[in-house]
Amino acid sequence: MPKKPAPRPGKETATPTEGLRRTAAPAAGKTYRVKSASKVADLLGVSRATVAKWIRDGMPTEGSEPAPGKPYLIDIGIAVRWLQGRAAAEAKSEAEGGGGIPEPP
Repeated sequence: MPKKPAPRPGKETATPTEGLRRTAAPAAGKTYRVKSASKVADLLGVSRATVAKWIRDGMPTEGSEPAPGKPYLIDIGIAVRWLQGRAAAEAKSEAEGGGGIPEPP
């Protein structure tokens, strides 16, 4: 097998990222935080059915209801804040005695 010639002085060698494609910057108003409901489920470690329930419970989604066969689009930052607010409201309700498991007599 023939040897590769050594690089000439002043000529840079290949970098680890050489040959990788660059991705286009998001369009104005678009961010990489907007994910499909399935991807949100993966990121949060829950099932897709759980995310569907959260959407029915009022989790904000991007745009209106998608056409059949199209995924819901969710801004992950907004979704996490919604979940935090919901958990805080549930905790407050339980602390005030308005929810939770009733104590035995």
